[in-house]
Amino acid sequence: MPRLDLGRSSSYDRPVAPIVLERAANTAKLAGVALVLATLIGLPLGLLTGAHPRGWLSHVVTPASIALIACPPIVGALLLLLLVVAGWLPVSTGSLVVPALAIALPLAATLERLQSQATADALGSADIVAAAARGISPARLLWIHTARQSLGPVLGVYGVLIGSLFSGSLAVEVVTSWPGLGQLLYTAIRGRDVFLVTGCALFGAMCLAAGNFTAGVARAIVDPRIR
Repeated sequence: MPRLDLGRSSSYDRPVAPIVLERAANTAKLAGVALVLATLIGLPLGLLTGAHPRGWLSHVVTPASIALIACPPIVGALLLLLLVVAGWLPVSTGSLVVPALAIALPLAATLERLQSQATADALGSADIVAAAARGISPARLLWIHTARQSLGPVLGVYGVLIGSLFSGSLAVEVVTSWPGLGQLLYTAIRGRDVFLVTGCALFGAMCLAAGNFTAGVARAIVDPRIR
């Protein structure tokens, strides 16, 4: 009995599963780079703005984060492409830089806002106040104790963010001509290829489920109380 038989694509005259897996590898590469960039940018900035809400960095980062959250990834992709055309962003055609930045920047802004609020809440907790009273250095208190405690709420929504990461990449891939699932889904919809559309949707649902599971496991590792 056949398994994972998603039918045959009318646009490509091939089985759907191999086509989706080929394009999914490109989308996974794009999503992985964007997620790493967003995490490396958003979490440290969130710790700093949450620990110093009245500092100059917070006054600069907070409005920028709000603007990026309100800006759809496709708008960011178009602005980045404009910079490329103008010669202000020297990247080659088909480069990963533009689509990765277009997806990573709004996601980094979301992580920054979540981490900032979680950091502010953690700094007011009894155990962090007690640790400060014992003479622990401010840097260790922020980057180790507070960071570990504040990561729990952020990781709780990480799975949803991963799902939005894949959904947001669809429009960006079409605009930037990145050969991933976004381009494939666009072609399938235009060609009314029902089986191919279903295969792309199934992969997106699997990514969302896997993201939620991974986020739950990571949260349990960071916060022993979850276990």
